[in-house]
Amino acid sequence: MSDQKNGTTMSQEPARDIKKVAWRLILAFQCCENFEREQAYDFLYCILPFLKRKYKDRSEELKERLTANNNFFNCNPVFTGPVLGMTCAMEENEVDEETIQSVKVGLMGPLAGIGDTLVYTLYMSVLFAFGAALATSGSIAGPIMVIPLVLIPLFLARYYGTIYTFKKGMEAMDQIMTIMDSITSVASKFGCVMAGAMAVLLVSASTPLTMQLGKGTIKIQDRLDSILPGLIPLLVVGICYLLLKKAKLKPVYVLWILLVVGMLASVVGVL
Repeated sequence: MSDQKNGTTMSQEPARDIKKVAWRLILAFQCCENFEREQAYDFLYCILPFLKRKYKDRSEELKERLTANNNFFNCNPVFTGPVLGMTCAMEENEVDEETIQSVKVGLMGPLAGIGDTLVYTLYMSVLFAFGAALATSGSIAGPIMVIPLVLIPLFLARYYGTIYTFKKGMEAMDQIMTIMDSITSVASKFGCVMAGAMAVLLVSASTPLTMQLGKGTIKIQDRLDSILPGLIPLLVVGICYLLLKKAKLKPVYVLWILLVVGMLASVVGVL
């Protein structure tokens, strides 16, 4: 395999390394998830062969890239291939850190939503329902059919999603670099939109407080929802952001603060 980069023939090494990345995505992704950074260690483990080859003679830069690729990551595993492929393409071209993170976050959010819907809600649900129907009728074809139809397509999607995106990313990198400011801006804004949506969907926080108005009782939560639905979850996420970004607290400490404040607020009856 030979690719063209800036008019010269690119080494075979990136092609070999991206295959290692794809195989790690197939065999080891989601083996090391945690509540602090979700799939960050999985992502770093997948991209590690690529980084070690790229920066093998630059140890300090390698440390920086390892740290940079160990940030929060959470995506559907089947649709993580394009994120890995594009990240490797940008790492190979030594694109600036802000752009890499913006594109990574911009891809992560929508691919997570699309992947969860297509893989779990549609494909897996229909497949397992059909297999269960066969199994309950006494046919062994149910499990025999389901296993390869789960493993083979989803493994191929991970492998070729990584390879194809990397190849296309490398081919289009010159064009991408010319419009990188626009891409960074769009990706950053889209990442903020996805973060706001995730704050409302994943964070559960409400208040039981009420207010007496004449002979009637007004629920404060209903009033807040009529003004801005999801306001309290958004405020919780904003406070966590300030604690992480401004106060420089570790995520574990923020989790402990949330736990203590949540318990106290529940006892008092505020939340």
